Amino acid sequence: MSTEEGTITKAAGNKAWVLVARSEMCDCCGSKGICHTLGGGKNMEAEALNTAGAKVGDRVRIKIKTGTLWKISLLFYMIPVIALVLGALVGIKIGTRIHADPELFSALSAIVFAGLSFAIIKLIANRLQDKKDYIPEVERILSQG
Repeated sequence: MSTEEGTITKAAGNKAWVLVARSEMCDCCGSKGICHTLGGGKNMEAEALNTAGAKVGDRVRIKIKTGTLWKISLLFYMIPVIALVLGALVGIKIGTRIHADPELFSALSAIVFAGLSFAIIKLIANRLQDKKDYIPEVERILSQG
């Protein structure tokens, strides 16, 4: 499990919004799409499942499964790299076949493939953010506010 500490800024039903210092964990989190960067990127407000029953002002620990972080890391980092390389190779083939500049077609194709990969990642991320395994959870209350 990966954990972060933060302060509850809002609580409603089974959800809580936790103000946390931005860290490396945030870069590959499945809930990245529902977090909001505040004040120049040093702090983030993450939406989390409030299973601990925390209230506004409480200092809490939130968690997310390590396996989930690995899956999200692969999704957000490897797919664009693979798309770039694949796009470049396809562009070289197309450029060579039509007797045009293969380097130009390689670059253009790589950009198009990368753009498509980001669109696909956005669609996947939208689906994942609704799944409980991909949403941080308030593990426990550290101190009451």
